[in-house]
Amino acid sequence: MGFESAWLRCTFALAASLPLATSAAAVVEVPSDTSVRFEWTAAEGSVASYFVYVVDVGGDVQPYAVRPAAEPWTLLYGSSGTEYALQVVAVTENGVTGPPSETSEYVRFVTAEAPPPEEPLTEELATEDPPTKVPLTEELATEEPPTEKPSDGAPPPLAKRAAGDPLDFDGDGGTELLLRHETSGELVIWYVDGATPVSVPLDIDPLSASERVVGNADYDGNGHADVVVQDATSGELRVHFLDTGAQIGRLWFSGVTTRVVGSGDFDGDGAADLVLEDFATGDVEIWPNLYVEGSEEVLAIGPLERGSEVIGAGDLDGDGTPDLLVRRRRGEISGYSVDAAGYATRVVGYARTVSQIGALCDTNRDGRMAVLALRRDHWAWIDADRDEQRLPEDAIEDGDEVLDSGRYHGGSSCEILVRNVATGELASLDTSTGLATSQTLGAAAPGWEPVGVGTLRP
Repeated sequence: MGFESAWLRCTFALAASLPLATSAAAVVEVPSDTSVRFEWTAAEGSVASYFVYVVDVGGDVQPYAVRPAAEPWTLLYGSSGTEYALQVVAVTENGVTGPPSETSEYVRFVTAEAPPPEEPLTEELATEDPPTKVPLTEELATEEPPTEKPSDGAPPPLAKRAAGDPLDFDGDGGTELLLRHETSGELVIWYVDGATPVSVPLDIDPLSASERVVGNADYDGNGHADVVVQDATSGELRVHFLDTGAQIGRLWFSGVTTRVVGSGDFDGDGAADLVLEDFATGDVEIWPNLYVEGSEEVLAIGPLERGSEVIGAGDLDGDGTPDLLVRRRRGEISGYSVDAAGYATRVVGYARTVSQIGALCDTNRDGRMAVLALRRDHWAWIDADRDEQRLPEDAIEDGDEVLDSGRYHGGSSCEILVRNVATGELASLDTSTGLATSQTLGAAAPGWEPVGVGTLRP
């Protein structure tokens, strides 16, 4: 059947985890701190994607999201007092668009019921007791966890990729990007491995102005990237367990006085652990078993060196376990291995004249992460033997910003993610052959900025 004769059948349905109260005007009201899931009947034919638009009460239509053709649904967020409906347009693989669907019923976001007042902090928090983990069971009604979390604390099945590899939301071996809207705080997954980038809303409440994405790894071992958010003001942590961007569980951490500085599978259970550091004292902690409900295990590590700070984690010496990458005050970077008792041993020393760190990557495919560093006036990969592979002079030009590394085209080669600050254009650089082969990934829409990228803390 030809695509042109099989457009959307315009059947919308509302689905949400909370009961919905319909007003007399046939407007569905939902609390402003929740999202509403819209579903529509899939179009027939060679559909590549759906363009989703929001319609406000004045009839103005604005682009909202792009969904892959296999997923005829989207999540709608809104602040209190706003009222929106949705329209959908199907798009062919050749970029031909069909007519818009009928307008869905409107959703009005209303002020959520105020939570009970917080209990005043006790003096025990001042003594830096371990943070309190508050498990939540907000599983989507239509989603089932991909694996059952063992009650005996046994590890889940190993993920398809290394637990510390960032931003593989769909488990296909390719790296995606995470974008945040500068005004609304909404997050979307940006798939950049096709001819045209596709944006898919992430099933996480919009971030406040003080919240930051500080972790993008597989923290429950199901093969899909999860997201960790920390409030820069209060220190509160949220771990969102995801399956292809859909939330299947969440943890809250309150009373946190440290900051997330990295992620890696330090205990070998196939799920990433969080690395946190107290910048005042230099003390480092590793939090394993995040997927085990009620686990309060913390591996405490003393200050590594005076004036040093952890800037990331990765397997620096090739022994199969992650190490801590540490930057000293004079610019020297070193690697430290951590044993099961929390004892840290310096295993790698790189160079003293590093002015900027860009990424970690296994460039030689020998199991060891090399460090992409700016050495005075040039970028170079530096490995554990202090061997330096200098990048071509024009590989990273003035005005380019190194954001991360990954496998943005699903291959085995590790690529560098670079953004032109002036234009916002993103590109991936493959340096596996000793050259720098660049591929354009496109530029995010105005108002959207990459977040969660950056193997290393700036």
